[in-house]
Amino acid sequence: MKIHISDTTFGGSGIGRIDGKVYFVDYSVPGDTLLIESFKDRKSFSYAKIKKIIEPSPLRVEPACPNFSICGGCSYLNIDYTRELEYKTAILKSLLYRPGGLDDKDIPEIDIVKSERFGYRSHTLIKSEGKGFGLYKKRTNDVVPFPAQGCSILSPALNNYIKTLEHKKMNYETRVALDYEKNLFHDKSDAPGFIDEKVNDITYRRELNGFFQANQFLRGKMLDLIKDYSSLTPEDEFIDIGCGCGFFTLYLAKFASQGYGFDVDRKSIAHAKYNAKKNKIKNLKFYSLSSSDIHPYKINPAVVVVDPPRMGLTKKTRYTINAMKPKKIVYVSCNPSTYSRDIKDFIAQGYTLDKITMIDMFPGTHHIEIITRLVLS
Repeated sequence: MKIHISDTTFGGSGIGRIDGKVYFVDYSVPGDTLLIESFKDRKSFSYAKIKKIIEPSPLRVEPACPNFSICGGCSYLNIDYTRELEYKTAILKSLLYRPGGLDDKDIPEIDIVKSERFGYRSHTLIKSEGKGFGLYKKRTNDVVPFPAQGCSILSPALNNYIKTLEHKKMNYETRVALDYEKNLFHDKSDAPGFIDEKVNDITYRRELNGFFQANQFLRGKMLDLIKDYSSLTPEDEFIDIGCGCGFFTLYLAKFASQGYGFDVDRKSIAHAKYNAKKNKIKNLKFYSLSSSDIHPYKINPAVVVVDPPRMGLTKKTRYTINAMKPKKIVYVSCNPSTYSRDIKDFIAQGYTLDKITMIDMFPGTHHIEIITRLVLS
């Protein structure tokens, strides 16, 4: 089937239409004229792959990685970085318009924070099928080995380290990481299962297999944005929901009277308590507790910070935050779709979306990370 690609969508696919039916085409670029083949057909839409580029879009560039469109890690290496940011901003707005139910007057100007497009990841999960290490092919569990120069979005030191590992002695998945002192680790070694990080003069011990922001160039800027959006005073209390090892919590404690961190993962909370002690921070309390089980009337926070996983906040968590009535909600999201769903509940209770920054933590990929502030009207 012949198609012209007119737009792009969340997930990185290009969009075109044939007889009114929408086709999501992997690795296509707006302006392409293509011959495509559908591989998953639905009544009103289909997923398709490129069979032949009849006429390439003038926006196309040569991808920096020879595995692009084979490995499923990146979506935008066939356009320049400025264009990638433009597309991500447009996608973010469309998600705020539709699932979020907002219009132009409800959406503040979107600020953009970015850094290096390549070499930014300090840790990742690599795969092996006995042929070397790599990542999954898109929509499959087939491993695509890294090219000779390594993965373009991984730190060069991490790429060099991966080349020294013996894949035959590893399990199917291996976590590799680079700490702030440039020490290298993998989770099948005899080293401890945690590593040390340092951001904005705060030291963190974290689980090697636990969550920590992977973009080594933007962590400090992320902390500063959270601080600015929270705008805490020495009289304020705050809550950090989904605090992990205390990434936001420890930094914000310097500007508040008291802080509380909640996370369902016990190991993360153990690290958060250790990190508070190591940094000599005494105005924090951490609890291993699901966000749905937080009591809304035992704490009176001026600010609630939330950084949920991709599925967003539960309905009960949204109810709990609304019951607390904080002056500000600082919501960090890696999934604007679930974010847009969640903030409808806050806006219905009198909050206004006051600030929004797209911080591009995952250049080259389809992922969109945002930091936002909602204020009580």
